[in-house]
Amino acid sequence: MAPIVAIASGTNPRETGSTIGKFLLTLSEPAPDGGLTINYTVATDLTAATPGVDYTALTGSITIAAGATTAFIDIVPLDDASLDPGETVGITLADGTGYTIGTANTASFTITDNDGTLGNDTLIGSDGNDIINGGAGNDSIDGGAGNDSIDGGDGNDILDGGEGADNLRGGNGNDVYIIDSPGDIISGEIEGTLGGWDKVKSSVSYQLGTGLEKLKLTGFAAISGTGNNFNNTIIGNNFNNQLTGLSGDDTLSGRGSDDRLDGGEGDDLLRGGDGNDTLIGGINSTSPSPISDNDILRGGEGNDTLDAGNGNDFLDGGEGFDILRGGNGSDVYIVDNTQDRIELETETAIGGIDRVESSVSWILTPGLENLTLTGFAPSSGTGNNLNNIIIGNDFDNQLWGNFGNDTLTGNGGIDRLDGGDGNDTLDGGDGNDTLIGGLNSPNFLIDNDILRGGEGNDLLDGGAGNDLLDGGVGADTLRGGNGSDVYIVDSISDRIELEIDSAIGGIDRVESSGSYQLGTGLENLTLTGFAPSSGTGNNLNNIIIGNDFDNQLWGNFGNDTLTGNGGIDRLDGGDGNDTLDGGDGNDTLDGGVGSDHLIGGIGNDAYMVDNATDIIVEDVNAGTDTVISSGTWTLGENLENLILNGADAINGTGNSLNNSISGNGADNTLDGGSGNDIINAGGGDDILVGGLGNDTLNGGAGSDRFVFNASNQGIDNITDFVVSDDTIEVSAAGFGGGLIAGAAIALDQFVIGSTSVDASDRFIYNSTNGALLFDADGTGAIAQIQIATLSTGLALTNADLVVI
Repeated sequence: MAPIVAIASGTNPRETGSTIGKFLLTLSEPAPDGGLTINYTVATDLTAATPGVDYTALTGSITIAAGATTAFIDIVPLDDASLDPGETVGITLADGTGYTIGTANTASFTITDNDGTLGNDTLIGSDGNDIINGGAGNDSIDGGAGNDSIDGGDGNDILDGGEGADNLRGGNGNDVYIIDSPGDIISGEIEGTLGGWDKVKSSVSYQLGTGLEKLKLTGFAAISGTGNNFNNTIIGNNFNNQLTGLSGDDTLSGRGSDDRLDGGEGDDLLRGGDGNDTLIGGINSTSPSPISDNDILRGGEGNDTLDAGNGNDFLDGGEGFDILRGGNGSDVYIVDNTQDRIELETETAIGGIDRVESSVSWILTPGLENLTLTGFAPSSGTGNNLNNIIIGNDFDNQLWGNFGNDTLTGNGGIDRLDGGDGNDTLDGGDGNDTLIGGLNSPNFLIDNDILRGGEGNDLLDGGAGNDLLDGGVGADTLRGGNGSDVYIVDSISDRIELEIDSAIGGIDRVESSGSYQLGTGLENLTLTGFAPSSGTGNNLNNIIIGNDFDNQLWGNFGNDTLTGNGGIDRLDGGDGNDTLDGGDGNDTLDGGVGSDHLIGGIGNDAYMVDNATDIIVEDVNAGTDTVISSGTWTLGENLENLILNGADAINGTGNSLNNSISGNGADNTLDGGSGNDIINAGGGDDILVGGLGNDTLNGGAGSDRFVFNASNQGIDNITDFVVSDDTIEVSAAGFGGGLIAGAAIALDQFVIGSTSVDASDRFIYNSTNGALLFDADGTGAIAQIQIATLSTGLALTNADLVVI
């Protein structure tokens, strides 16, 4: 009887070819001598795979060796890049000679695809040359050994070709490529936003191709990494790397060992990390139009060399003894060791303004402009022959500008700032600081310095030159030296010391926010601040200026100029020919001894004069002003009132305004001039002349004379006429009417009543209303004119009226 043959399938094989699919043939009894050939066909109804594409083609028969009962039909899968859901292979036994087909006559299995789906796949290749397609999704693909071709498809993929020369394609998305062979190739990257930001991790030297942004060196060897024209990020491993950014704004990090980093063109960030590194930011060029890249170079630990090239660069050597080269441009150098060295190859017009930031004491070498002390310890900073800016830290600093017009700032701590030669600006900041602008020497250069002490009890020495010294808050000592200096004081404890008082001492000014008295050798004073204050001069020709509040200014000796500005001020020139300007407000101006010039300004001002050569200037409509005079005085234009003081017999004369004139206790002659004047003579035997206008006359104590120069000059009111003491004097020339000068009027020329009685009557006193009238002819042909008003009921007689 012929043996019975049956077929069964084994384990599903993978598409990579690392496994072979097997169908098992079994005989019911051993094959005869010479073997037994079994025929088979592909079961089309069970097979989806394609012969020659998905697996190797079959022969259609297999021979079972003599005496054997089993044999295998081998199916060798073929790799492709298709995303196949399942590649099924089916076998059906066919009729032949010497065997009978059993019931198990058909078998099948599925070749497992090594390509991904539309999801997030994890795919692993074999040791052969695989073709793997991840498809869409965030895939992780490991090609394994062999020269593989891997396509991650769209998505954020991780592609590792494994051993061999692999071809990797990430597609759209942020992809990571693992490179371990010089033969690995990354192909088909897409530039732009769709391509994503891709990173290469390489254990061999590598240069980024087009469309790749990041490179990280791995492994345990000294290798190199090179960028492209994108803005690359390149990171070294812990061995000696050479990293090159090429064009673009690149970030290069060397990490461990002795690395060389070259940013190339663009604004690059270079970090050396550990080791003795060389960092190159760009190209040094002295051409008129060099490429300027603004690079940041950080050396890290080790003795590093940083060469930034052209541009406004930032160089920080980090720990170690570093060499820093900024090149052309305005560079910033960070130093932390006295052994750090800054080398300037070229210092030209395009050299820029450079700044050194140092945590240790530092001296600026030629070509460097500015210095800032950092750190947390007392330090010193020294300039050069340029115009330096030197800034201290918050500890005790010593700053020296050397030559040039320097700016020194102490900040906190007890600092000593010395500007050296040049017009320097010094600011002590907090603490009890010493500021020196320059040397006091007749043979030394004259520098115009600005010294500001800040908070603390400071010592400021401006040296020779026209200096500004501001002690700031605290009890400060200010020394201006030779030259015209300005002193700013804000405390009564501030002290100004003048070492030299000579022809070269200059014209000095004190600006004080409180009351102040000028010491010897100081010329001028300006009151500042926001409160009433006083200012006092000395024996020099002082200029003293008040603030906008109520001030008291005294010139003392000298020909002084005092200005009150706003507020209700009192200005006293003292001795000398002084000029006083009250400014706005109701001011009192006293020129003192000498020929003074008084300017009241707007407001109701009082002028005190003692010399006929004193001059008062008053604007029209600038207030109601009063002159207080110890000598004979005539009111000038726009002045309203006059008061005579002292004990001397002096005179006072008004102007065309409505004046108020007051005499003293001596014999005064007071003339109102034009206007409706008020004259109060006070004590003494006074002469009161109302002049034009309706005047009010008060003789006060003494035998007073009330003078009328004409009958048509108005009606004067004599408020205190005493018949036994006072006299009314009329001018024969001014009145006419046959009056004869030199005697009292005749008895028949005077009448008490309301009108004249006969042709001889000239003066009529109406005792009822006090009116005193003049009648030029006594007949009524010429109308009576009232010249005065006296008290009513006076026992007035002709003897009380005298013709002059």
